[in-house]
Amino acid sequence: MIILSRDGSLTTEGTHERAIRQVKDTIEVPEDLVTQQPDLIDRIFTFAFDVLDLQTIDLRIRPVSLAGHPD
Repeated sequence: MIILSRDGSLTTEGTHERAIRQVKDTIEVPEDLVTQQPDLIDRIFTFAFDVLDLQTIDLRIRPVSLAGHPD
């Protein structure tokens, strides 16, 4: 799992060894973060492919509900 920290940096959850063995992962991003950070998708792709060496990602942009919480 890729985590977006409060400072805008991307990190991975779990051990580095587990991350480097994966070739496919799913990334979910709240819609409001994409609109707040126009370069976020490019940063996610760079991190996933260049740092984690993933071959395939399933990028999902989650809508924000009316209450302000992700669905």
